[in-house]
Amino acid sequence: MEQIYNAKGNGYEEAVAMTGALYSLLSVFMHYHEGEDQERDAKLLYVEKAENYIETNYSYPVTVEDIADYVGISRSHLFRSFQTYMNCSPKEYLTEYRIQQACRLLKETGLSVSAIAYSVGFENNLYFSKAFRKAKKTSPTEYREKHEKRRNDAEVQDIRIE
Repeated sequence: MEQIYNAKGNGYEEAVAMTGALYSLLSVFMHYHEGEDQERDAKLLYVEKAENYIETNYSYPVTVEDIADYVGISRSHLFRSFQTYMNCSPKEYLTEYRIQQACRLLKETGLSVSAIAYSVGFENNLYFSKAFRKAKKTSPTEYREKHEKRRNDAEVQDIRIE
């Protein structure tokens, strides 16, 4: 910045010096901007790799440490990357994904709630029920009954239309 200021004047040499200084400053800005983009891109790749790992392994007793090891970064780096792109922690994302899969199983299968809990990676049935209630504002059993009623009502409606 000082070089740009010192290159003041109306002559040709001053204009060339100022232009050169401006280009130098612009190159510094571009260098730092490219570094930020590369860091963002790397964080996004870490999150995508973690998502793929979770989608493949959610039914196992996965820990955040396991996910970070798979991605190849520290737990704290994984946490910051998730906060940047997902607005949640890796643990919260894993729990949300498991609850989402449990909802699908509750709607589509007749498996018991405890069997569903274990099949989506919850080792403790009580913890599953608490996490489910926190996420869905209802118990797994009530969720199933509500969706069975909707499905039955839809089937009755289909019969009336025919």
